[in-house]
Amino acid sequence: MRDLDEGTRLERADGYRIEAEPGRLLRLDGRTYRGTLEAFLDPHDTPTLVNELSMEDYLMGVVPLELGPVQFPVLSALGAQSIAARSYSLRHLGARAHQGFDLFADVRSQVYGGQAAEQELSSLAVLSTRGESLIFAGKPILAYFSSTCGGITASFADAFQGEEIPYLRGGVDCPDHASSYRNWKAEFSIREFQQKLGLPSTSLEQVKLHPFKSGRLEALEVHTKGQELRISGREARTSLGLRSTWVTKLIRRDDVIQLEGRGFGHGVGLCQIGTVELARRGLSAEEILKLYYPDTSLEKVY
Repeated sequence: MRDLDEGTRLERADGYRIEAEPGRLLRLDGRTYRGTLEAFLDPHDTPTLVNELSMEDYLMGVVPLELGPVQFPVLSALGAQSIAARSYSLRHLGARAHQGFDLFADVRSQVYGGQAAEQELSSLAVLSTRGESLIFAGKPILAYFSSTCGGITASFADAFQGEEIPYLRGGVDCPDHASSYRNWKAEFSIREFQQKLGLPSTSLEQVKLHPFKSGRLEALEVHTKGQELRISGREARTSLGLRSTWVTKLIRRDDVIQLEGRGFGHGVGLCQIGTVELARRGLSAEEILKLYYPDTSLEKVY
């Protein structure tokens, strides 16, 4: 999605704009899209394709891919997801204006599939919460969310090793037991473990976990013959392809290393599986959001 009034704008663009005829949709690679499509080279000569459309049309293509309404047909859960996604989107308007767009269409921002992804129940959730956003200190919040927090949400500071954000302090008890990712295991041969972490092929002598107080992995300490390395939890998760940075146990047997952990995703803010369970217990979208994002207010901003 692209916003034309926020921030520093793209200085140069070579390309074209495609608009659908009235009452029709655009089609690209077998997918249909609302709004317009723009294809151009950014100032770094990078080919860029942008779908420009209204916020609510955009969200109707996001929510069903972030919280599937077929698998989870619970309106208040989908409403909470809609408001979180809208808040996140509003907060990021203009953030990438120098590149000619606001949000990526994948997990770098939020997963977006265009009109082709829309589902009736999730669209109802989006439209019934139209314009509603979570606000803190007069601004839409950084409404982070993830699939499964592992039973307790993470703090922004631990997950991203940045400054603490008041409404993302973590520590929220979350009923996400139904998730198949509540607990996980990952196993690697010693050689595979070293290769994935970019370690020298010398003898692996010792591996230690260094968790934050919350239990999430701050760093992985690795001792090889004549060398000691400290790898951040985020880097270790990415390199090893782990479900999360909440690593609860490390076991070494012969030439195998096994890791056990909890959750899927960074665990910050709204937990999607937990949200579904809370909604099934009768909590409204607003009650769910106040649990995951304390000290925020729900306001209709347009």
